Amino acid sequence: MATDDSGAIERTRPNEPAEPKTLIVTTSNAEHTVVVTVDAPEALLGEMAEHARAGLARFRECDGFLGGALHVTRDGGRLLQYLRWRDEAAYDACIDDPRWDEMPTTAPFLAAVREGRATLDASAYAVVAVS
Repeated sequence: MATDDSGAIERTRPNEPAEPKTLIVTTSNAEHTVVVTVDAPEALLGEMAEHARAGLARFRECDGFLGGALHVTRDGGRLLQYLRWRDEAAYDACIDDPRWDEMPTTAPFLAAVREGRATLDASAYAVVAVS
C-alpha cells in the first residue's frame, strides 16, 4: 500500500487482471462513483453476474472509466458492483452507448429486472473519506 502526493491510497494485489492494476480512491468531487446492486435468487444470480462481468470489460472501452469491481455476497443472493468514473458525463455517455444492446447478456439481464425476477439499484455516491 502506498499514497500519492494527494494522500490517496493506492493498492495493488498480485494475480489481478492486467487492467486496471490499481484503483485510487480519493475524495475528489470531480470523480463519479456508482454502486450497483442486484438482488435475485441464487439460481438467477449467475446469469446476472455474467452480464456484470461483461459490463466491467465493456466499461474499460469507455472514455473516463477509472476502474471497478464486482462482488457477490457469500450467500449468493446479491451482486454489488463498484464503479469509478472521471465524471458524471463520462458515465452517462458510456451507459447511453448503443453497443450495450449488441451484448448477448443485456437482453436477459434487463428482462429479469423488468419481469421482477431481480431487483436493480444503481446509485451515485460521493466519497467523503478514505482510509
